[in-house]
Amino acid sequence: MNDFHMSLPKDLSNVITGAKNLLAVAIALMTVGLIACSGDDGDSLALELGGLQPLSGGFYYEGWAVIDGAEISLGKFNTTSDGQLVTPAGKTIDGGRFDIPSELSDVTAVMVSIEPDGDSDGVPSDTRMLAGDITDGVASLVVGNAGAIGNTFESANGFYILATPTDGHLRSNENSGIWFRRAVDQLEPDPRGLFLPELPDGWLYEGWVDIEGIPVTSGKFWDPWDIDMSAPYSGPADMSTTDIYDVMFDEYVSVVVQGENGPELFTGNEGWKMFQKDGLSLDLFFHGPPEPGEDFLLNPPPGLEFPVDLAGLPIYVTIEPDPDNSPEPFGLKSLIGTVPVNAVSHHTYILTPGYKTFPTGTATLN
Repeated sequence: MNDFHMSLPKDLSNVITGAKNLLAVAIALMTVGLIACSGDDGDSLALELGGLQPLSGGFYYEGWAVIDGAEISLGKFNTTSDGQLVTPAGKTIDGGRFDIPSELSDVTAVMVSIEPDGDSDGVPSDTRMLAGDITDGVASLVVGNAGAIGNTFESANGFYILATPTDGHLRSNENSGIWFRRAVDQLEPDPRGLFLPELPDGWLYEGWVDIEGIPVTSGKFWDPWDIDMSAPYSGPADMSTTDIYDVMFDEYVSVVVQGENGPELFTGNEGWKMFQKDGLSLDLFFHGPPEPGEDFLLNPPPGLEFPVDLAGLPIYVTIEPDPDNSPEPFGLKSLIGTVPVNAVSHHTYILTPGYKTFPTGTATLN
């Protein structure tokens, strides 16, 4: 049996071939379009962060995307000493890229928080470090954004003196203490030394001096015009009157008089008057001023010796996470300075704003 074969006209064959080619092109264009649309859906977000210091002790940074007021986690991460972003397991995050659900293409802001050890509640802590609003798919992340600390610290300023009021005022090592206040006299009656903004929850201040390259704390505090939370290196809290060789009037003296009705406390000028009276049974106490600061007299950290001359050494006030599990200074320096090499005690010296050293970053939707 002969096979039956029908030949198509040449023109019709060309038409069919052309149609096939057009179909192939159309499919290719659709594929490219789908890929492009996928990239435009905001299904990932890239963080580029500079100046962050590595966290330890189970603390991590966490990124957050904000949409319709809700804060959605991008995941926890840390940073290496050379600025690479890594997962909590230590794996490098390629391009600082975090996957996000496609519905988050409408994010309005991005924020980076610090989360404490054991955190698993799915909401950001109060310690919000960097934030920025999305404009054209990009956000500049800064400390001063309202979603973070909310202040640029450009107008911060401060003063300090060298003094050791807790050593019994023997005047032998006055350059071994630093207090964030001004020297008071008739021309300057206001002793307040730190002019810093009130911090939001999740943050507090801490003073530091670098002694032989080792950061040594002067204490943490919330209120720049009040005493700090500790005195780990200050001198003895009290001295008997027989131990006093060179007692001079000072606003930091307190006297406890053992009266008929029990002990009574007198401070400042009143305390000094009581001390000068004869026939009283009393104890004399020396204490630091009612501002943040520290005398470096006792219990030096390993490798250091106290007392020490602080002349020529770096001094600064950091903004610390709260809670804070690290004995090292955090990388947010609100005020910075160097004690003059020819510094003398009870003289006012100046601190300058440190905001130019703050971490910054960029968040980009892809």
